[in-house]
This record gives sequence, C-alpha cells and structure tokens, in this order.
Amino acid sequence: MTRLVAETTRFEHWPDCVRIENGVVDLVVPRGFGPRVMRFGFVNGPNLFKIFAPDPPEAPAARIRGGHRLWVAPEIPDITWVNDTAPVQVDVQADSVVATGTLEPASGLVKQMTIAMRGAAVGIRHQVTNSGPSSMLLAPWALTQMAPGGWGISAFPPKGEHPRDLLPNGALILWPYTDLTDPRWRLLRKYYALQQDPERGPNKAGGFLEQTWGAYLLADHLFIKRSTGVSGATYPDMGCSFEVFTNQHMLELETLGPLVTLAPGESVTHEERWSLHRGVALAEWTDEELDRVIAPLL
Repeated sequence: MTRLVAETTRFEHWPDCVRIENGVVDLVVPRGFGPRVMRFGFVNGPNLFKIFAPDPPEAPAARIRGGHRLWVAPEIPDITWVNDTAPVQVDVQADSVVATGTLEPASGLVKQMTIAMRGAAVGIRHQVTNSGPSSMLLAPWALTQMAPGGWGISAFPPKGEHPRDLLPNGALILWPYTDLTDPRWRLLRKYYALQQDPERGPNKAGGFLEQTWGAYLLADHLFIKRSTGVSGATYPDMGCSFEVFTNQHMLELETLGPLVTLAPGESVTHEERWSLHRGVALAEWTDEELDRVIAPLL
C-alpha cells in the first residue's frame, strides 16, 4: 500500500476533520460525527460527494449530512436513522485509517470504517458490531451521496439467449415511488442509468449482481464502487445487493451485504472497492458505448 499522509483540517462546515491523501486522491473523515467520508476526489480536484449544510430544518441531520455513510438494513427509522452526531475515533496508521463510531444507544450498534488507498483506488471495510443485549437481524448498508448533475450507472444480470436459457436470473426491484416513465432513466439491454436532476424528486430501483457495482459519471470524472454479492444468500429489500436513489439534491449509490443474525458481541463486515477516473466521456447511451467506456474500468 502507498503510505498515507494525514493532517487535521477544517472541511466545509466542520472544524475537526482528518484529510488523508496519497498524492493521487484525497478524502476527508470528520471527527465530530460519523463514521463518514465527506470528501473524495483527485488531489486539488472537485469533491465527487454531496455535502449538505449542517442541521437543516427539513430533515434529521443523520440523514442528510451527505458523503459516504454506513447504515443497517432493513430500513427501520428508530434503528437505521440513528443520529450520528457523536464523536468518532480516527486512528491513522501507515497504510490505512480506522474511523470508529460511538455506541448508538437506540440500536446498541457500533460502526467502523477501515480505509486503505492505492493510487486512485480505495478499499473500505465496513464493520457493524452488536454491543447491545439482544440478537439483531440486519445487513450492512453502505451509501454514497454523489454531487448533483451526474448519472448513476449499473447493470442487469448477465444476458443469455432463448431457447437455451429459459429460467429467470434476475429481478428489478421497485419502490412505491419508482417511476420508470421518468425521462431520467436510460434502460438498455445490459445496463441502466439514472440522471440526477435538481428539478425532479425521488426515484429508486435496485437488484442483485454477484459482481455488484455502481458508477457515477459527473462531467468527465467517473466514480466506481464495487462489492461482492453472495449467490443464494438472503438480502434485504427483496434481494438487493445494489440500489440507486435520486432526488432533487443528489444521487446515491448503495451496496448491501446479506442479512445476518448478530448475537451480542458479534460483528459483520462489508467491503467496497472504489476507483476514480478522469477524462471519461460517453458519446451515446447504448450498450456498445458502455461496453467500450465503462466495462474496461470495472
């Protein structure tokens, strides 16, 4: 691993943060709340993550600070929407940074992110520990809120042909507010994409991929996050390992792990692999163009 350089800094609205860089990319982890990553981009480049003003009146602060965060599914407000305003312990090591949250009284959970960098790639191990008195059924859920104006991209399960392949191999999961007639969607044979538009409200879809991935194209920067799905495991949200959500403020790329029953004292981990690319451009929304531009970067 490339040796990391870390410094204490003020970032946006928050005075006590740790900025980590390796000469190629940098990210910012706040000490005052989280664990979260509030910035990710090339050194001296734009932040690819959405940042909200602190504690706006229209929604709980835990839900709309922005950046990258760790939740648990299924989405139960009293457990999932825990207000992550307690201090975070940030430990800087030679090749990684470990951000450990405070015990959440409402859920009994402790959340942790271990972050490592190599060039323009980042690995994040998310860990959820049950420090409460009772067993809990949950799945780790890693959500990344992207800066507005771009496109979220992912794929359907691998294609086959008729009549050789007769059984279904995937599902497109919809929410009560999903609208596939929304012009922000691009539904292709192999891929799908959803545009963030400040004039339009919520939309969402999800599904399962064994090689789970989602990408965000903003101007000529492409952010990719990947995880590994477990075939045959039980996932939340009717079987989702990946979900994409957007509203008028941002677009969110979400990966999920399988549901597990955590006994008191037990932990579960969920790993994501990030990469960042620049000089990326799509000439058109076709499978062939996405094969040419996006597929080689996965």
